[in-house]
Amino acid sequence: MAFNQKLTKATTMPHSEKQDIDTAIVSGLEAIGHAYRALLWEQAREHDLSPLQIQLLIHIREAQSVKISGLARHFMLTKPTVSEAIRSLERKHMIGRHKDPDDARSHSVRLTEWGADIAHIASFYTEPVRRIIAPVALAEKEILLKNIRGLLRRLEQEGAED
Repeated sequence: MAFNQKLTKATTMPHSEKQDIDTAIVSGLEAIGHAYRALLWEQAREHDLSPLQIQLLIHIREAQSVKISGLARHFMLTKPTVSEAIRSLERKHMIGRHKDPDDARSHSVRLTEWGADIAHIASFYTEPVRRIIAPVALAEKEILLKNIRGLLRRLEQEGAED
């Protein structure tokens, strides 16, 4: 199924006159999340990886070298969850561990050449969304970005209060 069909299916939501705008916004955000997950799963299947492994490869590619604790923090996961995904990527020769010169007990992970190639290819999983956003006027993009950042900031604050 093409991305546009998936997105159309995901964004078609029942709309009643009683549905308020807050509910519509939440439903829209949920549909966007589903669309992203579908794109990520598609990329993961293509490379025989899990969605988390794809995300880890892409993040490590951008960071170049990172510790497991940093990955766990970034993805808001436990260290054991990230460690297992990293071990799997290591077995597939996509990453390597390197001792920290300042702390012999600590390791950072880096992509191998093979891992960098897969991360590069996989990083294009967001391209269908980029194509949709590309023609939007810059002023509208800036407003959207400001609102998204504000939402994320408030979500982080809510999480800190729990």
